[in-house]
Amino acid sequence: MKFLLTGFEPFNKNNINPSWEAVSALPTKFDDNDLVAVCLPVVYDKCWEALEEAIVCHKPDVVICCGLANKRTAISLEKQALNIMDAIIPDNAGVLYSGQAICENGSNSLETSLNLEILFNQLNKSRIPTEISLSAGKYVCNNLYYHLLSNQQKYGYKGLFVHVPDTSVLSISDMSNAILKLISAIFATDYCEKDFLVHVDILEALRSKDLHIVYSGPKGFLSAHTEAYDYFYMSAPNLECARYLCSLLPKEWDCVNTHHLYEIDALNEIAPMACNYKCCLATYQHKELLPLNNNCDIRPLTLENLDYAAMRYHLFRNKDYLAERISEGEMWGAWVDGKLCGFIGLHDEGAMGILEVDPDSRRLHLGTELESWLINYRVSNGAYAYCQIVEGNNASMGLQGRLGLTFSDFQVCWVRRKEKARPVKLSFYSKVYQIVKAIPCGKVATYAQIAEIAGSPKAIRAVGNALHNNPDPNTIPCWRVVSSKGKLSSNYAFGGAQAQASLLEKDGISISKDTIDLDKFQWRITR
Repeated sequence: MKFLLTGFEPFNKNNINPSWEAVSALPTKFDDNDLVAVCLPVVYDKCWEALEEAIVCHKPDVVICCGLANKRTAISLEKQALNIMDAIIPDNAGVLYSGQAICENGSNSLETSLNLEILFNQLNKSRIPTEISLSAGKYVCNNLYYHLLSNQQKYGYKGLFVHVPDTSVLSISDMSNAILKLISAIFATDYCEKDFLVHVDILEALRSKDLHIVYSGPKGFLSAHTEAYDYFYMSAPNLECARYLCSLLPKEWDCVNTHHLYEIDALNEIAPMACNYKCCLATYQHKELLPLNNNCDIRPLTLENLDYAAMRYHLFRNKDYLAERISEGEMWGAWVDGKLCGFIGLHDEGAMGILEVDPDSRRLHLGTELESWLINYRVSNGAYAYCQIVEGNNASMGLQGRLGLTFSDFQVCWVRRKEKARPVKLSFYSKVYQIVKAIPCGKVATYAQIAEIAGSPKAIRAVGNALHNNPDPNTIPCWRVVSSKGKLSSNYAFGGAQAQASLLEKDGISISKDTIDLDKFQWRITR
């Protein structure tokens, strides 16, 4: 794939323009993708002329134009270009426009066809300050972007404009790194969207999960789940490319999610397989929401429902995994007349599943209701609604067919290494206890802070539940955990707020009106 990358010359008393400095520092190849860099003039009538000449010459697949926005505090992915020129400073040729249209008969605005949510997630998960901006302003940058988007169909490329902040916010090397991550994410998205039904799971992971892209180029796609680094997504166009991707895996790899059978062959050449779980991929491709019977009350499960779910989930008996799913807020139950009769959830990679209904409630068609509800929930939130059905599960195949899901012709396969000891994944409670043990004397942490460090930022209430059930309060100092405003807990499990206050004062922490000064006493740690 060929990427044409542009930056601007200096303007308006700036000695340098970081957009060009960052672009010009890039290599000419990245993951086997060709990169071409071009500097453009900050002149309304000349910038598109120069860019169009480069497009005709290099015939790129993607054009990423970069510009400087001095007052921005993040990398800005521009959603659209406006059909207007209106600025308070002239361009480098001295031209100043005030409210004129770029194209008299053109659309009021044009929008990029690239998936900005995926691009934002890839930069954001890499801790690069990033935002999706509504428009590229009304200056020369916007003028260029409008022409860029107007001519996509004519020249056959996809276009994006990116504003960078000045060097007091990000260094030039950080900006260059951000552009390279955009290139990886754009190629990965394009590669997966060409065979959407085969790669919907990768697209959802790119959109919402912590993924580190190892390789994204003509030889396919390989990424690692960054939070645990214990499983990988792989897709290659042929066996030779699959072998190349396998060569990039770390020596101690454990699990790979493949999308073609020859990828399994390539993996088997470097390490014997312990097992491979073949799954049929089914995706809901419609925008319309499914009808609901409303014959039950569907709401999130809590850890109080953990034993119920663990006793009934038939695929495996991993109680810690279910506890994690519940703590993440990604399992829901169906209540009929106040009784919990079944549940459904999202697996950690984003697939719908974990569906079980009590035998005596199946006549109510709660399985259909739960899955219809979850599909609607996913669609309404802009997520991909898909599931991976283990080979031989005919009942689930029938349900997906009745609900209008489309099946892929290829099987997704979870390949696990033989004799590879899979790391024990701590339960959410165990993570909480380990983190609380690390809070030093004289410091406090908040419930939200602990949930974030534990990798489940939504599970603030679950942190409270874990501490309420503290198995060893002498060594797990739960009294050092307070609310986000520094308030003590009136429900402190071991004697109430006064007991908590007494223990904190022994730690040397000052308390005023049952509140602690977090600026002074909060434990500062990065995850």
